[in-house]
Amino acid sequence: MGTIKELSRETVRDNRLIVLVGTLGYASVTALISGIFQVINLWWIGIIPMTLCVYAYLYKIHELSLKMVKHQEITITMFFEKPFGSKKTTIVFLGYIIWALITAATLFLITIVPKMGILLLILIFCMLVFGNEVSNFVMLQDDLDEGILKSYKQAINSVLTNRSLFGHNMLRSFTAMVQGVILVVCTNVFVYGPQIQKALQLDVSTSESTIRMIFSSPLSSFVQTVGIQVVILYILFISTIVTTTYAKQKQIIKLH
Repeated sequence: MGTIKELSRETVRDNRLIVLVGTLGYASVTALISGIFQVINLWWIGIIPMTLCVYAYLYKIHELSLKMVKHQEITITMFFEKPFGSKKTTIVFLGYIIWALITAATLFLITIVPKMGILLLILIFCMLVFGNEVSNFVMLQDDLDEGILKSYKQAINSVLTNRSLFGHNMLRSFTAMVQGVILVVCTNVFVYGPQIQKALQLDVSTSESTIRMIFSSPLSSFVQTVGIQVVILYILFISTIVTTTYAKQKQIIKLH
């Protein structure tokens, strides 16, 4: 497992900048689409192009991760080339949609039972890492001719029998999430630094309301939306690299 950790870290480090730029591009497009349709009160229509963007990213990150693990050079333009998709990609993407629906239901439950908020957020995070690792193993299977349910059963079994891999993915994903949240907050503070400084010079009640208004502005909301999406998509990238590296080392897949 030590070799897998080191190889995956090396792969992530060598391709971090290109992946972050590509991820930022996808996140910016989806956030912009979401914002436009919310302004015209047609947010439900905006879900369709946003979903297609995430589908394209899912396909690309799996496609490019295989190249990265084989130490092939990748470019930013590869992120935005036309994705062809596949049966596996579509099935895995449907799995992500189910996860998104469960997440939405869990977040709604938090509004009803706020005391369970932290516990439910931890549950959402664990589901994201577990679901993504299962999806990675499904994507790495040669074909799905034996049936979708059997493919998922084999993938879940692979995750459960490799707890050290899951634990490593959890740790790497948590680290990326914390770093991402800090970066989003710092970006907001940097953008609105002068306004925040002026607000802090006012009395307490006025200062709080002003700062609250600053962080709920359209630009601030856009920065937060993009930042959150970059964090989630980058976590998917890290998990994909770790799982693909593991599969290569264990000869689950053949990478010529």
